[in-house]
Amino acid sequence: MKKKLINLYETNLPLNFEIESIEMPIDDSIGKPLFPMRISIEIKKLSSELFLCKGKIEVSFIDTCQACLNETVLKLDINIDTSIKDELSINKSEEVIDESHYQDLKFFDLDKLIVEEIYLNYPSVTYCPGRVNDEDKNLKLEQKVQPFKKIRDLLD
Repeated sequence: MKKKLINLYETNLPLNFEIESIEMPIDDSIGKPLFPMRISIEIKKLSSELFLCKGKIEVSFIDTCQACLNETVLKLDINIDTSIKDELSINKSEEVIDESHYQDLKFFDLDKLIVEEIYLNYPSVTYCPGRVNDEDKNLKLEQKVQPFKKIRDLLD
């Protein structure tokens, strides 16, 4: 797939992207991506050097469950609401670097933004869907062991 770079300074905004991607430069260290991934993004200009990106990324991964070590499908529905700034503005100002996405806005690469959002939203621990952790199991077991609790609560 040929990369398309966008000059955000010279492009008519807002930009709207509705993409069903069949490939993305994602490292297998976080899980194996299942394609297609669905991407819906809008980029607006807020000021001469500040842009806003809103949208949604839907992607699934095959990963290993940390409890049972079986392969499981992990579905991510990522809501994006981030600002985009030129990476050159990091050096110009002495402000603290915030949680914006920084990139060369003359050669803006949408794939970099998407991959960054996936990495930021990928969970550090993966479990099978619907898996109950041990604390929840103990709580449910405790609730089952007390059959007369309702009667005692009524008497109190």
